[in-house]
Amino acid sequence: MAEFNKSIGDWKKWDSAALSKYLQQNGIAGSYAEMFTENNIDGKTAPRITESHLQEMGINKIGDRITIINILDTLKKAQDLVENTREIWSGKEMLFDSNLSWACVTCFGACPRDPKTYVLTQKDLQIRTFNPKRCLCIELSCLYPFKSTDNIDLSTVQDVDFHSIPPSCVGQLCCGMRVKDTIVIDVGGDGKKVMVLRKKQGEEVTKRIKQQVEVSQRMERS
Repeated sequence: MAEFNKSIGDWKKWDSAALSKYLQQNGIAGSYAEMFTENNIDGKTAPRITESHLQEMGINKIGDRITIINILDTLKKAQDLVENTREIWSGKEMLFDSNLSWACVTCFGACPRDPKTYVLTQKDLQIRTFNPKRCLCIELSCLYPFKSTDNIDLSTVQDVDFHSIPPSCVGQLCCGMRVKDTIVIDVGGDGKKVMVLRKKQGEEVTKRIKQQVEVSQRMERS
C-alpha cells in the first residue's frame, strides 16, 4: 500500500502520466498503470474511480482492484491532511496598549515579554506560547525555552464574541493608550479562550474564525 505522506504535493494537478507513474512506484503493474493514461484518468478524475470503473478498464482481479482503490484513497487522505493543516491566518497577541505600559512592564525593554502567536487552520485554532530563558534582555540559547500550544478544535466551538475596548479619554490623550480588540471563544467544557489583537484586526479575524467553525462543524456532521 502507498505510504501515507502529505509531502506528495497537490496530486489533483497531476496529469495521466504522473498518476500512472505514481501507481507503478507503489507496486501496480505497468500494464494496469498505463490503462489510466489510455482512459485519460488524471488527478482530477481519480477520486471518483470505483471498483466497477476498474473492471470496465479490464482489471479483472479483485485483489488488484482493491490495491488500486487503497492507493487512491491514500492520496485523498494525504490531500485532506494538507488542506486541514493549511494556514488561513496568523497573528500575534497585543501585549501592551501604550508605550508607557510597555516601558513599565519591560523596564524599557530590559526584561522583554513575548506575545502569543495565533494560527488559524481549516480544522483548528492554535494559541502558541514561546518564552525563551533570558538574563535581562539576553536570550540564553543554552537553556530550553518554555513552549506550549493550545489547540482549539473548531468543531467544538459554541460561540465566538468580539469586543473592541477603547481606553478612556484621559488614557488616550495623556498616555497614548491604544484600542484593544478582544475575541472570546467559548469551547464548552474547556472554558473560554481569549485573543487580544490590535485595533481593526479583531472584527475581520472573528469573521474568519466563524466561517471556519461553520465549515468544520458541517464536515463533522457529514
